[in-house]
Amino acid sequence: MIKNISAIGLLAVLLAFLPACGKTVDQASKPYSKNNLTIVFRNLAMLGEQNEEYQGQLDQYQIDQPVEIDSKQIENHLLSLWYQRIESTEPAPPRPVFHKDEIGKIAPLFRAALNKVDSGDYIQFEYLSRDGVIEGELFSTVDRLHWRFQAIHGIPFRAKFLGMNQRTWRLVRITRAQRLHVIKTGLMPLEQEDWMVVDLKIPTLKRNWKPPAKQEAASSRSTAPVVQPVTPSDGETVVKEKLQKLKELLDAGLIDEADYNQKKQEILREHF
Repeated sequence: MIKNISAIGLLAVLLAFLPACGKTVDQASKPYSKNNLTIVFRNLAMLGEQNEEYQGQLDQYQIDQPVEIDSKQIENHLLSLWYQRIESTEPAPPRPVFHKDEIGKIAPLFRAALNKVDSGDYIQFEYLSRDGVIEGELFSTVDRLHWRFQAIHGIPFRAKFLGMNQRTWRLVRITRAQRLHVIKTGLMPLEQEDWMVVDLKIPTLKRNWKPPAKQEAASSRSTAPVVQPVTPSDGETVVKEKLQKLKELLDAGLIDEADYNQKKQEILREHF
């Protein structure tokens, strides 16, 4: 009798404890830290709640996790991640997000995280590099990895300047295996310059690789659609329509003034 009561009591305790073991939407896994890299698993639903630009954006992708990937492939991904500071006068030279001598130490940790992450989670990471903190998010869809950064070398993607929320840097494409995530607004597609989508099997990059001198032009125009020849009058109409749509996005608060000015210049360069 006592044994039966004890068994029933133990079962009751287990049943009461099991719901607490499940990870709810607003919970995260226990952080894991090694070699200055901290990794946490969070629920994918949190992306849209914490970042407005994520809302509805994951619908266009099919999450594919966990993912089998070796350390060499992860090293290629880390080597391919470059960014460019946005200066007031002219763009600064592109720089690597991760230093070459750091990559070998952290690649196995990213690999282990990708091999373990559940289909309903994403990887939040924070790495203390010698140039400052690198913060970002990582998840996998079919045949692709998604790298999104909140801060690179201690510098947030956006910062207040003269009362306005301005971009401070942008990710740079250096291979055809990369593309910036595009927000489909219905009016004009907008590239998310803090969100890089990379083919899972990215080509091997040499550790001494350096981007071309005119990287800005290569990064912004390599994904641009081919412009069909138009007559001067038709061209003016097209430009006016695109600029009007761009202005509507600015007025609606979907883009900031920095995005507006950049896209405006791209439209003018495209047609004139």
